[in-house]
Amino acid sequence: MLEVLHGRGLQLLRGTPAIAPSGLYWRLTVGVDGCEDVDRYTTGNPDEGLSGAELADRFLTEHPVLAEAGRGDDPAYAAWWSGAVDLARRGWLMYFFADGPTDDVEGVPLSGPEQGRPVLPWPPG
Repeated sequence: MLEVLHGRGLQLLRGTPAIAPSGLYWRLTVGVDGCEDVDRYTTGNPDEGLSGAELADRFLTEHPVLAEAGRGDDPAYAAWWSGAVDLARRGWLMYFFADGPTDDVEGVPLSGPEQGRPVLPWPPG
């Protein structure tokens, strides 16, 4: 969803991924610095079967103020996010927060196979 929104010119939107305390769900909070509105998505909810474009359309309908606050260019962040999405498609899902330890992880923590695990640097800015 966020990659689609970046492609639609809302590159100031930021994603904060996390693992639910149970460890069963991945969560994403989408926001913009200085805007009180946020969108929260979690796997396991009714929206899970929607495509990124469908979720982006829902976001634009439900969060017009946040969408407007996210309008602008930040190609470095958008490219970084697209790289993280590519890793997710290959089996490694990033997260910034979880109840488990991440002290020995280089870069952004990634859930997924240990073997061949890539290093995802922290986002620019």
